[in-house]
Amino acid sequence: MAGLLGNLFEEEGSASGEITTRSHKSGIPAPPRPRGQCQLSGLDNQGATCYLNSLLQTLLLTPEFRDGLFCLREDELGRLCDADNPRAKVRVIPIHLQRLFARLLLKNCQSVSTKDLTHSFGWINDEQFYQNDVQELNRILFSAIESSLVGTSGCNLIKQLYHGKIVNQIRCTQCGKVSEREEDFLDIPVAVAGLNSLEESLHVAYREVEMLDGKNQYRCGGCKKLVDAEKGAKLRSLPSILTISLLRFSFDFGKMERFKETGKFSFPHTVNMQPYCENAADGKDLEYELFSVVIHIGGAGGGHYHAYVRDIDGLGQWVTPEEEEIIVPTDPFTGTVDFIECDSPIDLVQVILSREKNKGMSVDKLGQEILKQTGLSWNKRFKGKYGAITKFLTKYNDKFIFDPVHKHVSLQTYGPNSETQNSPAKTQPVPSTSECTCDKNKNKASDENREPDKQQNQSSDKSCDKTCDKCARNSGSDRNDQGDSRNVKKRNGLSEKPNPGKAWFDFNDSHVHPIYEKAIEKQFSGRESAYMLFYRKKSLVRPNKAYECKTYCMSENLITEMMTENSLLDEERKQYDIEMNKLTLQIHFSRCYQYREGALKPRDGMLSWQELIIDQRNTTTQLYEAVMELGMEYLPCDQFRIAKFKELPAGGHIYDSIQESEDLLVKHFDVQDGSKLFVWDGESLNGMLVPTGIDQEPVYITVIYGDGLQFSRGYSKALTLHNIKTAICDIIRIQVKNLRLKRIYGKDSEVKMVPLTNKEENSCLAELQIKDGDQLLAEDTAEKGSGISEESVSSTIYSCKFVVQVENRCVELSKGTLEHPTTKVEVDRTITVSELKGIVMTKLHLETIPDGGRLRIDHDTLGLRQPLHEEQSIFDAGITQGSRLVLEPGPSPQSDEITLSFTCELSMSGPDYSEVIVKRNSTVGSCLQCILERAKITEGDWHLRKTNWCGEAAELLDDPDSSLEYSLVNDGDVLLLERGRLPPKGFIRIPVWLHSTPESVKAGNQQNGSILSWVSNFFGQFVSDTQSSRTSEVSSEPHPVNIGEIEISRESTLFDLKEQVLTLVGDLPIPSVDFMRLRLKEQKRLTTVLRDNNQTLKRLKLTSNSVLALQILPEEEELSRNDQIVLDICQRIPDTSNYSPSVELVWDTSGGATIHSLKQAIANVLFIETEHMCMAKHFPQKYEWMVIEKNDKQGNQKGKKKKGQAKNNIKLAPFHIRDGDTIGVKDMRYDPNNLDKFMTEEDEIGKLQLLQEIEEKRKMREERKKYENDFGPVQKQRRPEVGITIKVGDFS
Repeated sequence: MAGLLGNLFEEEGSASGEITTRSHKSGIPAPPRPRGQCQLSGLDNQGATCYLNSLLQTLLLTPEFRDGLFCLREDELGRLCDADNPRAKVRVIPIHLQRLFARLLLKNCQSVSTKDLTHSFGWINDEQFYQNDVQELNRILFSAIESSLVGTSGCNLIKQLYHGKIVNQIRCTQCGKVSEREEDFLDIPVAVAGLNSLEESLHVAYREVEMLDGKNQYRCGGCKKLVDAEKGAKLRSLPSILTISLLRFSFDFGKMERFKETGKFSFPHTVNMQPYCENAADGKDLEYELFSVVIHIGGAGGGHYHAYVRDIDGLGQWVTPEEEEIIVPTDPFTGTVDFIECDSPIDLVQVILSREKNKGMSVDKLGQEILKQTGLSWNKRFKGKYGAITKFLTKYNDKFIFDPVHKHVSLQTYGPNSETQNSPAKTQPVPSTSECTCDKNKNKASDENREPDKQQNQSSDKSCDKTCDKCARNSGSDRNDQGDSRNVKKRNGLSEKPNPGKAWFDFNDSHVHPIYEKAIEKQFSGRESAYMLFYRKKSLVRPNKAYECKTYCMSENLITEMMTENSLLDEERKQYDIEMNKLTLQIHFSRCYQYREGALKPRDGMLSWQELIIDQRNTTTQLYEAVMELGMEYLPCDQFRIAKFKELPAGGHIYDSIQESEDLLVKHFDVQDGSKLFVWDGESLNGMLVPTGIDQEPVYITVIYGDGLQFSRGYSKALTLHNIKTAICDIIRIQVKNLRLKRIYGKDSEVKMVPLTNKEENSCLAELQIKDGDQLLAEDTAEKGSGISEESVSSTIYSCKFVVQVENRCVELSKGTLEHPTTKVEVDRTITVSELKGIVMTKLHLETIPDGGRLRIDHDTLGLRQPLHEEQSIFDAGITQGSRLVLEPGPSPQSDEITLSFTCELSMSGPDYSEVIVKRNSTVGSCLQCILERAKITEGDWHLRKTNWCGEAAELLDDPDSSLEYSLVNDGDVLLLERGRLPPKGFIRIPVWLHSTPESVKAGNQQNGSILSWVSNFFGQFVSDTQSSRTSEVSSEPHPVNIGEIEISRESTLFDLKEQVLTLVGDLPIPSVDFMRLRLKEQKRLTTVLRDNNQTLKRLKLTSNSVLALQILPEEEELSRNDQIVLDICQRIPDTSNYSPSVELVWDTSGGATIHSLKQAIANVLFIETEHMCMAKHFPQKYEWMVIEKNDKQGNQKGKKKKGQAKNNIKLAPFHIRDGDTIGVKDMRYDPNNLDKFMTEEDEIGKLQLLQEIEEKRKMREERKKYENDFGPVQKQRRPEVGITIKVGDFS
């Protein structure tokens, strides 16, 4: 079942999934979000549990199932604390199901976890990540619940609600005897293919009869003979809850693939089952109402489940979908919008565009921003509902200005007066959990037709005395008590509210939204269509007290437990709110600094800063008071100022001041956790005026002058070139009029110097685009010979310092930031990596790093490289000017160690990599053990395979005793960990494929065709087992067949190998191994023929990476080792780009491997005169042809006879004629034009595809690197499908 249905759980094209609330402050888990406006909770997706979530929400809103479950008490089910006691019969599945339902009803959170429940299923080996089918789960879960409730008052719960009976009957048309077989069912599967509606499918299944006649007659037990009979089925009894499974997935045996029936298949909201039942005279009790539709989105290869469910008991709060609150989560620290859970593309696009200066951008850039903000592209998140992005922008032309020609979009209006502008979060009043807001009269009047159940009413009264039926909805804290604030917006819309018990909701994992009942009709067909239907008998009547009462039938213990959890959740949100608003600031005092070299430098021997913890919601006046209390002795004066402060490569710099006010909060000044603040008098430092602000930032410049002299310092980027010249002249002591500045470009030994002209005198550094780390050459024009050559400058640059950027990943992300902090460090290229790490740690004030810490290079195109060896110089390690480094926890490799990356899975979206450090001289076997330990794999057989430059699988590492160095495994390589046992040492395992007999051999041996006919029959018999519909086709042109594998010693001979291969085709009457030809198979092509039966496999260079092809010959063959080449010859059809079928040619080169010899051999086969023949060799991997012709330059010069003969040998360069080559031939008499053109349409298409693949792989590497840097590692490849299992204890 699982193997047929494919990846039906995957969220293809869906934005739903497990909601993990992000905390921008490291180490602080964010509490769950409160319930949404509908007051119904969703379920977290653990990875691939959307199928489970859809079924659980259906069961929760099945009143009779929910009541029956809640009526089971602790004395029947046991207690979870006794679960480990083998003597205690604890029924963990019903207990956890009760607790899950209670949380869904009462706990004040947006979504609830199913981990406890799945753990009770025995899912402890990542079963939540496996793909499964909801129809299969429905049967297995009910079976598990039945087994768990044996011996309790609820032992018949599933049977009473869901079990029915089908009777299959065969009636003899002669004697009338009826033979029947009764079957029990949990759900009724109905066919979809070729049918238009549920009624039609039920009619075909349970009204129509099949006639058993002709060759299909029935043997009647009464007549004692074969007779005509009628075969049919009827529903003997129906359950209270009718489950119908739509058979939407089928298998195409012609194409040998799964497919989904997406045609229209309608189903009614009410259905009368009387016509389909046996002996059902009165159909009043057989009327059913639809209350749940489980929907599958996607195709047979992948998809996602969600459910439309009717709220029969009014447990939720339905609003029109147009008026539903759109909750746009915002960062509690910065107030910026967090679109991870935003379901409104209008709001999303508006906020993205509003951040741009001109309120607009290109559509391509908008798509990139949507991917960056949400983690999903527009097509995956919104296309299914809103269409293509251009269609969306065109539709909402009242909000966006879309230019379809230039593909540009901008905002119409977006500001304080705009309807869609973010407004402060609306706080909805929530009653206290200690108050009872239950209105029993309202409950009674809500549905006059409801008949109260006496016992259940008493139970409900007790519950309401304890907790109100509305308390569950309003339990917990205010919606906005959670640390992250929410912008709540209303959509305008008018619609009548559905009648009580008629409201529908869409349960899509953690999201729950109200929907119109008519939305169900959209699920009749398409990729998103109904998959399971749940009907409930109309005769079932709910008691009055059950309406809007979430605690109905719930035990007091469960209610108390949920209220306790809500109280803890309230406290957790309060603490989270405090922690998220807490700022840890660095306060720098001016007395500890001096202004020199264009920036602020800390004084030697003085503590440059102190730590201050404050709430970001405090006023700036409170900030000033806290600073005064922290460093009274360091304050410059009574009227001090506080400003934002940053450390740049040139030194410290002061930015905007923070105004002291009772009306302004600290967070209004964009002060973040870890920010640096500077305390000073606001004007000068030690009597020197200090430039401030972003326009006055210092740029760190190195000036080279004189005979290899240099200095580095900061200059304000607002200074003009003239000001810079004046300042430089004061240092190197020359006159300004004699100073000539040149800008130095390039790195290391390749530099270029460009003079700065007089026209640029009044341009500032920012306008000249001079950045940190740039270098200038200062020359004195008054001195003769003062000019410095580029070689001298190169030598000076090589020995000078430069600046690198270091990203600090030793600290976790701060609040409000998505990137780790970075700093710039000036280093000398002669130091080692270890010394550089020490400089960086000092710069970042890090005393220790877990495992010592290590550095990596973050390359622009190759991404994050392997950890650097600390004994290397930074030059040898590849660190140069402008390099970006990453400092992270972890051990650095020693001089005798290398770092390897490995992955277990490869996909188009990218592999999931891990790293391991091993000894350089380790063996492949020991490296494999290290990787298995790192991956925590303890079972199964595994081996390693190398990967090529673009990450694809390459050479197998089949010798566990060979060293990594011998196997050409180097530092930074990526290995692929594959499942499977390697052959014993000295042995190889080779797959063998059976190929058809060559065409020329068939044609030339018609008189000896008995073996050939047996081979054809063998092909037909083999293929008929799997592709019976294509037997005739395969008989004429058999496809290669994998006949098995051979495990053999490398010291064995080719004769031994052939004898073992002979055992794989024992059904064929092959006289001896001389009738077999073995060839290597490379890239699905037959290449080298294995010759000389006495040669060992080692000499033939066969490995476990080899693939063999077997061809059965009608006569014995013994090819010489060097003189005979097996070629495929195909003749080009004149005036076309096609070729005739290929013919095999065994070319004898004993007389010389010349062009003339090959032409003569081909002429004997194709009957074309050599003077009219043009030949070319095909290179299939490159989709190219090379014309085989004599080079005019190679002559028969005297004294060079041997050399000339070697040049005429086309087995050598450039033709390299080998076994398996395809030679194209033209008859120039009929095809005189384009003699050099041998390309086919397939070659042209393949060439284009090859170029596209190369370009796509290049883009893929760049996009993968960018994506991983922006969003973290990519998701793992889909896991293989497995059957569902739920473990249940023995309660019999």
